[in-house]
Amino acid sequence: MIDRKFRLFVEVTDIEASEYFEQHRENFVIPETVLLFEAFFPLPPDADEESKAAVEKEAKEAFRELKTGVSFSEYVSEEGMTDYVSVDQQKIVSSYGRLIPVVAAAVAKLKVGEISDLIETPVGYSIVKLRDRRSERQAFFSDVKDEIKELLLQERTDAELSDWLKEQR
Repeated sequence: MIDRKFRLFVEVTDIEASEYFEQHRENFVIPETVLLFEAFFPLPPDADEESKAAVEKEAKEAFRELKTGVSFSEYVSEEGMTDYVSVDQQKIVSSYGRLIPVVAAAVAKLKVGEISDLIETPVGYSIVKLRDRRSERQAFFSDVKDEIKELLLQERTDAELSDWLKEQR
């Protein structure tokens, strides 16, 4: 009902979004991001100690092979070829995913081209290779335009709804 009664009649122009961006530029910082290869060894659902040990053994063997120069592509599926993801758990721009804290901590110590130690997570074991690192930087308007327009659209829709509710009361 809200979308049909209010949101359809609210509009946000590129100029308004650009003005908002200029007034709130400090809120639009792209955090440090990294590009990774990730070899992931998942634990089966409801894993017992025996199956957990088997997965851990497989992950440790892969880790040894990777450290001796075996290509990471031997262990990486398409899911393990990430896009840029945020390392900082506090500063997130919506277009970037984020790493879980234990993986982020391991990645923070790596230089480009290095391989992490074996990382134990609640759902399995990971080994990551840092492919690239981009430092924190100011976002361009084009990076966040859609996010700003959605924010302004929501603010205006909420204001219209609030006014309508006051009138109804």
